Amino acid sequence: MKLTIVTPCSRPDNLPRMLPGIEAGGLSFDLDWRIVFDLSVCQPVDVPGAKLDAVSVEGSRFGNAQRNLALDAIGDGWVYFLDDDNAIHPDFYRLLLAAMKAQPAKLAFAFDQELSIGHRHASPESMLVNCIDMAQVCIRRDLIGALRFQLHPYNADGRFIEALHTHAPRAWGFIPATMAYYNHLR
Repeated sequence: MKLTIVTPCSRPDNLPRMLPGIEAGGLSFDLDWRIVFDLSVCQPVDVPGAKLDAVSVEGSRFGNAQRNLALDAIGDGWVYFLDDDNAIHPDFYRLLLAAMKAQPAKLAFAFDQELSIGHRHASPESMLVNCIDMAQVCIRRDLIGALRFQLHPYNADGRFIEALHTHAPRAWGFIPATMAYYNHLR
């Protein structure tokens, strides 16, 4: 099963710390790591095994232009967006694969995220702007279709998730487990 992890990057110093968590998925998935550097704040660095892109879009902040560029390059499979300050939980790949096998008709999965001050839980009720984070969802590329991130708002990720869930609420599965760490690599 193909899984593309997209990392919009403005903090390249965090990439080596992310690599072990990314590489762990190679045993379970046909894995691609696509890093899209934000040229307005950093220069690209080489990351072994990753596909590298770079973009600078005036006024775009928070990785939105980088996510859009990656989506334009991904044709199929599953997509997981992992910002360069978040981290994958050690059980991420095992739990995701189990959910995909148990619910093969689902086109997206949402899961819990550990925050420094507690947890952010995923449920049908939390699929709203300011209630869900991009690192809490894994989505099949065909569900995303032509939808793209708005370039300017801070909460564009929540808007993106809310739009996908509103469009196809029955396509979503929920995994009641922590599978990501928020702002773990600051």
